[in-house]
Amino acid sequence: MKNFVMFGQNPLFGDYADLIHAMGGRISRVVVNVPDPPRENQKSFADRLAEYNSWLAANGDPTPAEVVDLEEFVPDPEETAVLGFRGLSSRPLRKRLKDEFGIKFPPLIHPNAFVSPMSEVGEGTIVCSMADMGSFARIGAFGVLNRCASMGHDTIAGDDVDISPNATLGSNIRVEDGVRVGLNSTIIEHLTLGEYCFVAAGAAVIRDVPPGALVAGVPAIVKKQRD
Repeated sequence: MKNFVMFGQNPLFGDYADLIHAMGGRISRVVVNVPDPPRENQKSFADRLAEYNSWLAANGDPTPAEVVDLEEFVPDPEETAVLGFRGLSSRPLRKRLKDEFGIKFPPLIHPNAFVSPMSEVGEGTIVCSMADMGSFARIGAFGVLNRCASMGHDTIAGDDVDISPNATLGSNIRVEDGVRVGLNSTIIEHLTLGEYCFVAAGAAVIRDVPPGALVAGVPAIVKKQRD
Protein backbone atom coordinates (compact mmCIF):
# COMPACT_ATOMS: atom_id res chain seq x y z
CA MET A 1 0.00 0.00 0.00
CA LYS A 2 1.38 3.41 -1.00
CA ASN A 3 1.97 5.93 1.79
CA PHE A 4 0.88 9.55 1.35
CA VAL A 5 2.10 12.56 3.30
CA MET A 6 -0.45 15.38 3.53
CA PHE A 7 0.72 18.96 3.95
CA GLY A 8 -1.82 21.04 5.85
CA GLN A 9 -5.41 20.07 6.44
CA ASN A 10 -8.96 21.40 6.22
CA PRO A 11 -12.54 20.12 6.70
CA LEU A 12 -12.24 18.13 3.45
CA PHE A 13 -9.82 15.70 5.15
CA GLY A 14 -12.29 12.83 4.72
CA ASP A 15 -12.63 13.50 0.99
CA TYR A 16 -8.86 13.40 0.56
CA ALA A 17 -8.67 10.18 2.59
CA ASP A 18 -11.40 8.61 0.44
CA LEU A 19 -9.56 9.52 -2.76
CA ILE A 20 -6.24 8.23 -1.47
CA HIS A 21 -7.69 4.90 -0.36
CA ALA A 22 -9.55 4.52 -3.65
CA MET A 23 -6.11 4.78 -5.28
CA GLY A 24 -4.79 1.97 -3.06
CA GLY A 25 -2.98 4.24 -0.59
CA ARG A 26 -3.16 5.47 2.99
CA ILE A 27 -2.30 8.70 4.79
CA SER A 28 0.81 7.97 6.82
CA ARG A 29 1.65 11.52 7.98
CA VAL A 30 0.05 14.95 8.17
CA VAL A 31 2.51 17.84 8.24
CA VAL A 32 1.16 20.98 9.93
CA ASN A 33 2.55 24.50 9.89
CA VAL A 34 -0.25 26.50 11.54
CA PRO A 35 -2.58 25.80 14.52
CA ASP A 36 -5.98 24.30 13.76
CA PRO A 37 -8.45 27.19 14.30
CA PRO A 38 -11.61 26.41 16.28
CA ARG A 39 -14.71 26.14 14.09
CA GLU A 40 -18.16 26.43 15.59
CA ASN A 41 -20.30 23.30 15.15
CA GLN A 42 -17.55 21.56 13.17
CA LYS A 43 -15.14 18.79 13.98
CA SER A 44 -11.58 19.76 14.76
CA PHE A 45 -8.71 18.29 12.80
CA ALA A 46 -7.80 16.23 15.89
CA ASP A 47 -11.32 14.76 15.82
CA ARG A 48 -11.07 13.90 12.13
CA LEU A 49 -7.64 12.33 12.53
CA ALA A 50 -8.81 10.25 15.50
CA GLU A 51 -11.76 8.98 13.44
CA TYR A 52 -9.43 8.14 10.56
CA ASN A 53 -7.00 6.25 12.78
CA SER A 54 -9.89 4.34 14.38
CA TRP A 55 -11.12 3.43 10.90
CA LEU A 56 -7.63 2.24 9.92
CA ALA A 57 -7.45 0.02 13.00
CA ALA A 58 -10.95 -1.37 12.40
CA ASN A 59 -9.90 -2.31 8.87
CA GLY A 60 -6.76 -4.16 9.83
CA ASP A 61 -4.18 -1.35 9.71
CA PRO A 62 -2.76 -0.88 13.23
CA THR A 63 -0.35 1.92 12.28
CA PRO A 64 -1.97 5.32 12.87
CA ALA A 65 -1.30 8.40 10.77
CA GLU A 66 1.01 10.70 12.69
CA VAL A 67 1.13 14.48 12.92
CA VAL A 68 4.47 16.17 12.25
CA ASP A 69 5.33 19.84 12.63
CA LEU A 70 6.74 21.37 9.44
CA GLU A 71 9.90 22.45 11.28
CA GLU A 72 10.60 18.79 12.11
CA PHE A 73 9.65 17.35 8.73
CA VAL A 74 12.12 15.02 7.04
CA PRO A 75 11.19 13.90 3.49
CA ASP A 76 10.65 10.22 2.78
CA PRO A 77 11.18 9.34 -0.91
CA GLU A 78 8.71 6.46 -0.53
CA GLU A 79 5.83 8.82 0.32
CA THR A 80 3.61 10.58 -2.23
CA ALA A 81 2.85 14.21 -1.39
CA VAL A 82 -0.66 15.66 -1.34
CA LEU A 83 -1.64 19.22 -0.48
CA GLY A 84 -4.27 19.20 2.26
CA PHE A 85 -5.75 22.61 1.56
CA ARG A 86 -6.31 24.74 -1.51
CA GLY A 87 -6.45 28.32 -2.68
CA LEU A 88 -4.11 31.29 -2.70
CA SER A 89 -3.23 30.84 0.98
CA SER A 90 -1.41 27.62 0.08
CA ARG A 91 1.06 29.30 -2.28
CA PRO A 92 3.71 30.24 0.35
CA LEU A 93 3.73 26.67 1.68
CA ARG A 94 3.96 25.22 -1.82
CA LYS A 95 6.93 27.46 -2.60
CA ARG A 96 8.71 26.59 0.63
CA LEU A 97 8.24 22.85 0.11
CA LYS A 98 9.58 23.11 -3.42
CA ASP A 99 12.55 25.33 -2.51
CA GLU A 100 13.62 23.49 0.67
CA PHE A 101 12.73 19.89 -0.08
CA GLY A 102 12.06 19.62 -3.81
CA ILE A 103 8.55 18.34 -3.03
CA LYS A 104 6.39 17.65 -6.07
CA PHE A 105 2.65 17.06 -5.97
CA PRO A 106 1.29 14.65 -8.57
CA PRO A 107 -2.33 15.01 -9.68
CA LEU A 108 -4.70 12.64 -7.87
CA ILE A 109 -7.56 11.17 -9.90
CA HIS A 110 -10.25 8.98 -8.33
CA PRO A 111 -10.63 5.68 -10.22
CA ASN A 112 -14.37 6.33 -10.51
CA ALA A 113 -13.82 9.63 -12.32
CA PHE A 114 -13.91 9.81 -16.11
CA VAL A 115 -10.96 11.75 -17.48
CA SER A 116 -10.56 11.67 -21.24
CA PRO A 117 -7.13 10.43 -22.30
CA MET A 118 -6.95 13.59 -24.41
CA SER A 119 -7.49 15.88 -21.40
CA GLU A 120 -4.86 17.22 -18.98
CA VAL A 121 -4.74 17.50 -15.17
CA GLY A 122 -2.15 19.81 -13.61
CA GLU A 123 0.25 19.38 -10.70
CA GLY A 124 -1.40 18.81 -7.34
CA THR A 125 -4.93 18.93 -8.74
CA ILE A 126 -7.55 16.57 -7.33
CA VAL A 127 -10.26 14.97 -9.47
CA CYS A 128 -12.89 13.38 -7.23
CA SER A 129 -15.29 10.47 -7.61
CA MET A 130 -17.71 10.62 -10.57
CA ALA A 131 -16.17 13.82 -11.96
CA ASP A 132 -16.04 14.07 -15.76
CA MET A 133 -13.52 15.74 -18.07
CA GLY A 134 -14.25 15.77 -21.79
CA SER A 135 -11.77 15.55 -24.64
CA PHE A 136 -9.07 18.24 -24.73
CA ALA A 137 -10.30 19.73 -21.46
CA ARG A 138 -7.57 20.99 -19.15
CA ILE A 139 -7.37 22.06 -15.51
CA GLY A 140 -4.21 23.68 -14.19
CA ALA A 141 -2.20 23.25 -11.00
CA PHE A 142 -3.60 22.83 -7.48
CA GLY A 143 -7.24 22.85 -8.46
CA VAL A 144 -10.21 20.70 -7.48
CA LEU A 145 -12.76 19.06 -9.75
CA ASN A 146 -15.12 17.85 -7.06
CA ARG A 147 -17.61 14.99 -6.89
CA CYS A 148 -19.90 14.69 -9.92
CA ALA A 149 -18.63 17.97 -11.42
CA SER A 150 -18.04 18.07 -15.17
CA MET A 151 -15.96 19.98 -17.69
CA GLY A 152 -17.04 19.82 -21.33
CA HIS A 153 -14.71 19.26 -24.26
CA ASP A 154 -12.11 21.97 -24.90
CA THR A 155 -12.84 23.75 -21.60
CA ILE A 156 -9.65 25.19 -20.15
CA ALA A 157 -9.25 26.04 -16.46
CA GLY A 158 -6.24 27.80 -14.94
CA ASP A 159 -4.44 27.32 -11.63
CA ASP A 160 -6.05 27.28 -8.16
CA VAL A 161 -9.53 26.72 -9.60
CA ASP A 162 -12.16 25.14 -7.33
CA ILE A 163 -15.11 23.48 -9.09
CA SER A 164 -17.67 22.35 -6.50
CA PRO A 165 -19.76 19.14 -6.48
CA ASN A 166 -22.34 18.79 -9.26
CA ALA A 167 -21.20 21.95 -11.08
CA THR A 168 -21.54 21.70 -14.85
CA LEU A 169 -19.23 23.54 -17.22
CA GLY A 170 -20.14 23.33 -20.89
CA SER A 171 -17.69 23.12 -23.75
CA ASN A 172 -15.13 25.72 -24.86
CA ILE A 173 -15.21 27.67 -21.59
CA ARG A 174 -12.19 29.62 -20.32
CA VAL A 175 -11.84 29.56 -16.55
CA GLU A 176 -9.05 31.87 -15.40
CA ASP A 177 -6.84 31.48 -12.30
CA GLY A 178 -8.39 31.40 -8.85
CA VAL A 179 -12.02 30.99 -9.93
CA ARG A 180 -14.50 29.28 -7.59
CA VAL A 181 -17.54 27.61 -9.12
CA GLY A 182 -20.28 26.85 -6.60
CA LEU A 183 -22.33 23.76 -5.89
CA ASN A 184 -24.89 22.76 -8.55
CA SER A 185 -24.09 25.75 -10.77
CA THR A 186 -24.21 25.65 -14.57
CA ILE A 187 -22.05 27.58 -17.04
CA ILE A 188 -23.09 27.43 -20.68
CA GLU A 189 -20.57 26.97 -23.48
CA HIS A 190 -18.20 29.52 -25.02
CA LEU A 191 -17.96 31.80 -21.95
CA THR A 192 -15.05 33.23 -19.94
CA LEU A 193 -14.94 33.26 -16.14
CA GLY A 194 -12.52 36.05 -15.21
CA GLU A 195 -9.75 35.47 -12.67
CA TYR A 196 -10.73 35.19 -9.00
CA CYS A 197 -14.45 35.46 -9.73
CA PHE A 198 -16.98 33.46 -7.71
CA VAL A 199 -20.02 31.69 -9.12
CA ALA A 200 -22.57 31.15 -6.34
CA ALA A 201 -24.27 27.83 -5.68
CA GLY A 202 -27.10 27.06 -8.07
CA ALA A 203 -26.27 29.90 -10.46
CA ALA A 204 -26.93 29.62 -14.20
CA VAL A 205 -24.24 31.60 -16.02
CA ILE A 206 -25.19 32.67 -19.55
CA ARG A 207 -22.68 35.50 -20.13
CA ASP A 208 -19.02 36.21 -19.38
CA VAL A 209 -18.14 36.91 -15.74
CA PRO A 210 -15.74 39.81 -15.07
CA PRO A 211 -12.59 39.23 -13.01
CA GLY A 212 -13.25 39.47 -9.28
CA ALA A 213 -17.05 39.42 -9.62
CA LEU A 214 -19.52 37.47 -7.48
CA VAL A 215 -22.41 36.27 -9.63
CA ALA A 216 -25.60 34.54 -8.46
CA GLY A 217 -29.09 33.73 -9.63
CA VAL A 218 -30.90 32.27 -12.64
CA PRO A 219 -29.74 33.75 -14.91
CA ALA A 220 -26.66 34.84 -12.97
CA ILE A 221 -26.01 38.56 -12.49
CA VAL A 222 -23.17 40.42 -10.77
CA LYS A 223 -23.95 40.85 -7.07
CA LYS A 224 -20.60 42.20 -5.97
CA GLN A 225 -17.45 43.39 -7.69
CA ARG A 226 -14.01 43.31 -6.12
CA ASP A 227 -11.23 45.57 -7.37
